[in-house]
Amino acid sequence: MAVTHWLAREGWTRHLLASSVVVTLAFAAAASASGASAPLDRGGDSSRTGVEGAWDIYGGSCVATTCQVVGLALSATNGYAAASTDGGRHWTVERVPAAVVRLQDVSCGSPLDCVAVGAAASTAGLALVTTAGVGRGCCTCCTWTAHRLAPAVAQVGGLSCPTVNVCEGTAMPTSGNRTFALRTVNGGTTWSVRPLYPQAENYFANPFCPTASTCYAIGRTGTANNVMLKTVNGGASWRASPIALELEWAITCTSAASCVAIGATRTKVVALRTRNGGASWASAPIPGGLQQVWKVSCGTASTCVGVGDISTAPHSLAGVTIRTGNGSVSWSVHSSL
Repeated sequence: MAVTHWLAREGWTRHLLASSVVVTLAFAAAASASGASAPLDRGGDSSRTGVEGAWDIYGGSCVATTCQVVGLALSATNGYAAASTDGGRHWTVERVPAAVVRLQDVSCGSPLDCVAVGAAASTAGLALVTTAGVGRGCCTCCTWTAHRLAPAVAQVGGLSCPTVNVCEGTAMPTSGNRTFALRTVNGGTTWSVRPLYPQAENYFANPFCPTASTCYAIGRTGTANNVMLKTVNGGASWRASPIALELEWAITCTSAASCVAIGATRTKVVALRTRNGGASWASAPIPGGLQQVWKVSCGTASTCVGVGDISTAPHSLAGVTIRTGNGSVSWSVHSSL
């Protein structure tokens, strides 16, 4: 069963998901099933392909054709969640506890087991756990239960759940600027906090865990060097290695050793691929004048699809999909419409 996961950073949906519409997660299921990419959706309602009632969509996760998205409701004061059972073509809005003011990311270990992370009214970090209703297309049968993250957590950068019990996340503390790692081994009920990297500054976004013991994250250290962090012992310790990106945007893996990282050098947008767990990387340029790539997902070792922006006019951006069908040797850019 293919598991895919994506995360949109704050502000992405303001130009890509106008009128409270989410990018169709069909691209994730399609990448796994046939290698075809699906277009981004700019219009519609909850009976078509749009997600209604969302001001911003920050994160999403798919297991086969069952998908979950989270974000900020139209009120801009409450968290938002919606589920799809057909790869993102139709969505059902779910009920989120009233105390939740924002959901930053979600990851699903199975179609019925998802963990979302965000913040409560007190700005404290929290996790929402569901084990019933997700993917059933029912906004009244789903149950989200809130669990407090560690008291030191102020903002969550991202989350990856390789199993129904194990999740690894990155977070910022209530004071200071060094990212730390969050981990749960009981499906989000309780969480532990561990150092991520001594010089981890701002946050290492979009962690990805291909297995319960192996996880990757890319980001910037306090010395302004971009690095890839890797753990092979379930987050007990992390090892840093340089990565040839000036801007680091997304990372995904199809196994513990095979990963693709997307970012930019000083002159171009590139995809880096490794087949040996990050010991070495091969680079492939991504054409098309991309301004940003928000997330990439690989349904197979050869086929990956991502979402991003291109500049269409001064102060104007349009959403696009990017795709490779040859294991990140080359990439193509496709219009969102």
